This record gives sequence, C-alpha cells and structure tokens, in this order.
Amino acid sequence: MKNISIIEHLKNNPKLMRYFVMAVIIVGLEMVIFQITYLVSSNNYQLATIVSFISGVILNWIGGRVFIFGKSHYRPSKEFTLIFVASLVGLAIQLAVVTLLVEYLAIYPFFAKTVSIVFSFFWNYWFRVRFVYRHFTPS
Repeated sequence: MKNISIIEHLKNNPKLMRYFVMAVIIVGLEMVIFQITYLVSSNNYQLATIVSFISGVILNWIGGRVFIFGKSHYRPSKEFTLIFVASLVGLAIQLAVVTLLVEYLAIYPFFAKTVSIVFSFFWNYWFRVRFVYRHFTPS
C-alpha cells in the first residue's frame, strides 16, 4: 500500500480539502470564543472548552451542510442530532486531551486546545462520511 502524506491526501481529495479549509476558519472562530470565555470565566479552561466547542459544532454543521456534503438522507433535525452526538464524543476527546496537556504536561490551555482540535477534526470527518453522509464519496 502506498504511503502518502496528509498534504498529498488533501490535494487529491477536493472535498476533504474544502472540509479542512472550513475547519480552519471555524477553528479560528472557536479559538477566539475559547480565549474570551477563558478570560471572562476566571481562567476556567474546561468551561471555555465546552462553550467554544458547542459554538464550533453549530458552525461546522451549517458549513458542512452548505459547502461540503450537502443534505444527508436524514431530516435536518436528525442530521444535526447525529452531528451533535458525534461532536459530544469529539468534546470528550478534546476535554481529555486539554486536561492531560494542562494538568500533566503544564501546557498553556490555548495551545492544549489547539492540539485537541486536531484529534476531534479527524474523528468528526470520519463519523460524518461513515454514518451521516453515506452517499458522500471522498474522492
């Protein structure tokens, strides 16, 4: 099996590339929301992770539906519920990573949040392609 880099995979997969670009924009917004919530909440990084993540879920669902995947074969309410459930798993991943990096490795919460987003990005993309937008073909 040919081993290709993530960059090569993105170049060869326009829909994944669009998902990545959309995610970068949403992550930027999510990080702003995270930092504001972190500062306003007396440095509560866990609350900031949750608030920013929920904002990101809503923006990601709208953006994914409009720019990447189109409508799924589910009603919009069920589609959003599936995305939200997958995102809850992503939130658990983010909270675990942020907590591990902050509490055990003494990494500043903003940077820990950035690392955690990488893990939830791949989880969410995989779940969407596999379960929500089954008609979607990645290439």
